[in-house]
Formats: sequence, C-alpha cells, structure tokens
Amino acid sequence: MSKMKSLIEGGRCHSTILATETDLKRLVVVRYYLDRPGMDLNHSSARLWKNPPATCMAKDVIKFLEEQGIKEPNDNNDNMLVEIYLDQFGAYMLTDVCCTDIGLDFNDATIDNPGVLNIRLTDVNVDPVTLTNSSNIQTQSSNRNMQCNMSPLGLFAFTMTVGFENSALISELTNGKFVSESFILTWAPYAIFISGLLQLLVGMWEVTRNNVYGATAFSAFGCFWLANGLKMYTETVFGSQIDPELLTTPDPWGLFIRHLFILGLTCNLVYATLSMNMTSTVLTTLLSCNMFFAMIAPFSQPCKWIQLVFGWLLTIVALYTFTVEFINEVYNREVINMFRWNNDSPNEVFGAAGRSNSLVHKKVTMLRTAAISNKNKGTNHIQVRGAAAASYKNSTKKIVEINDNHVNHQTTASTSMNGNN
Repeated sequence: MSKMKSLIEGGRCHSTILATETDLKRLVVVRYYLDRPGMDLNHSSARLWKNPPATCMAKDVIKFLEEQGIKEPNDNNDNMLVEIYLDQFGAYMLTDVCCTDIGLDFNDATIDNPGVLNIRLTDVNVDPVTLTNSSNIQTQSSNRNMQCNMSPLGLFAFTMTVGFENSALISELTNGKFVSESFILTWAPYAIFISGLLQLLVGMWEVTRNNVYGATAFSAFGCFWLANGLKMYTETVFGSQIDPELLTTPDPWGLFIRHLFILGLTCNLVYATLSMNMTSTVLTTLLSCNMFFAMIAPFSQPCKWIQLVFGWLLTIVALYTFTVEFINEVYNREVINMFRWNNDSPNEVFGAAGRSNSLVHKKVTMLRTAAISNKNKGTNHIQVRGAAAASYKNSTKKIVEINDNHVNHQTTASTSMNGNN
C-alpha cells in the first residue's frame, strides 16, 4: 500500500511516496482546493490516485472525486463546479466543457515520477454577498496562527480585578481592618484601566481572531468594570459635589438587577464551555456562583461572606487559567493540562470560533476530511499545509519534495487532444 512518509532530519522535513503494491503501474497526485478569495494551490489538499486511465478524461476525474467523497454523486454541477488545470493553456477548464475534447496523458506517471492533477472546486450555492463579507477564509486561518493570542492578558486582568474586589469586600466586612480607606485611590484607577479598558481591548483583539467566546466575555466585563471604575472615581474625586443622600442610601434592588443580568451572561458562558475544557467550565461556574451571591448579598449579610469565599476561589482558578493559557501559548503545546472535554475541543483554554467568518469554512472542512467511500482502492489522503504551491504552469506531472515548507519541482508535462483533432 502506498503511503506518505515524513523523515525529520536536522530540522528538515523530507516527504517521499513509498509503495509496496506490485500492480501499481501509474500514480497521480490529485491536488484540490475550494475556490474562495485568496485561495489557491497554496491551500490545497491532496489524494493519491492509483492506476488512473492512461488517457484520463473529465468523466474519470469526476468519478474519482465522487469515490473519494469530495464531490457528491450525480451532482451535475448543481452544487459544485469542477475545473481541471490545463498547463498547455495556462487556464482552468470546466469538466462539462472538456468532457470529450480534452484528455490527460498519464502513461508516464509512475511511482518514481508521479503525475500531478490540479483541480479547482467552486461551491455554486455560496451567497456572493456573504462570501464578500466573509473576506479571505484562509487568510483568517493564517492570521489566527500569526496573530498574538491576547487571552492570557485578559485573564490576568480578570484575576487582578477579582483579587482587588475581594480585598475591598474583606475591608467592608471587617470595618476597614484589611485595607485602609485610601485603597479606593488605587482600586478606582485599576478598575478603569486594568479591569475595564484592558479587558475591552483584549475583547476587540479577539474579534480579529474570530474568538467569539473570548471577545464576548472580555468585552462585556471590560465595559462592566469601566462603569464600576467610573462610579468609584466619581465618588472619590467628586464626592463633595454629589448629594450625600445619593452616596449613603442603600440600593439593594438596583444591585440585584445589575447582577442578575451579569449572571445571565455568565450562565451562557458556562454552557459554552461544555464544548471547550473543564478549566474554563470551573472558572465560569465559580464566576456564576459569585454573581449569584453578589446579587442577594444586599439582602443578607452572611451571603457577603459566601460571596467572599467564592471570590477567592475564583481568583485562584483564574490565576491557574491564565497560567495554562500563557504557558501553553509560549511553548506552542499543552504543557499544563487544560482538561479538555473531548478530543475535538479547541486548543485554547479561553477560545471558541464563531460561525460567521469561520476560522475554517465548513465546505473546506468537508473537502479536507472527506471520507474514502471505497477503501478497497487503497487511496491515501495527503494534507498539504504551509508548503509553497506548485507553479500554475507545467503542473500536469511533477515530482514534489517538501523541504522546510518549500516545494522544489522537476517537471514534465503532456496534454493530449482528442475528439476534434
């Protein structure tokens, strides 16, 4: 059976095709990609086509794609257009157009000198407006890999926020025996810039990475704490200009309503983490408990102590979550366990991609992971990631060697004309 073997030598990756089948006379590497803005052969996937017809027609290509699960059977181009790259003409041609007129000569396509067939797939059911608004799908995927993950910074800001809030609450419960009244002079600016502005900025940065979970959580709590910080700053600096009755009159129902809405958000955050990891689930669960007791604390003094306990537990777990996210990002692997719920969970502790402008388009995912319907044929799937693509010209038959994400080619090509010639 043919297979792709990767040999790592001194940091260099050499990919070669090995074969043990004695009846393997011809071998073609079929590279295919979904047509999207910015998508080309740089972003292709590949399959090995064993013993293709010596003279390959368009119907043979369609049959192969259907067998591989890449194209739906009996589609008749209603959902997907299939175009074959013709190196002699330097252009793609629709299979329906060249079905009887164009043939590809694979007589010399051997295991030592495999042929290469480049195919472009176009999903005709994509809304052009949606496609335009979604911009460059592959670029988003690449940008997410290249852009810095700012979640650790947001998690650290959140950790400091909860710690400061707990310190202020201890002082309130112990009649100022933990921190002095001047603590508010430090707490207010930190609430505005660290708890508020910094978390808001992290939320905006996560938007560019399509981290809908992090963007929602950090942006929301950033705005919450900007409001809290402004309130504390106003009471501290402009307290003499405010009616004393406004500052001293308790407002339990106002606090109840405010925390009730925040509790609604945190409960949704908990539910979303069930597809992510246990670390974020524990973090958001403790946050929800903290919000619940903060909601009823104005009506019960013991609830303030319970809120304080959950607050310090939340601080410890938040610090652990920050450490996990930061260390794993720096080392580019899971150094500290994030306790994923399943193998399909995201690689980030505090990250989950949204549907719009998806990191990986659903159709792209389907094409890259298409099931092999006829396993008896023994074809293999080769993912081409990060390697420089072959030149459009002279791409019918190539020997491909991958070295340090660069592709070197020794090229021969031939295209035969049938029918009218």
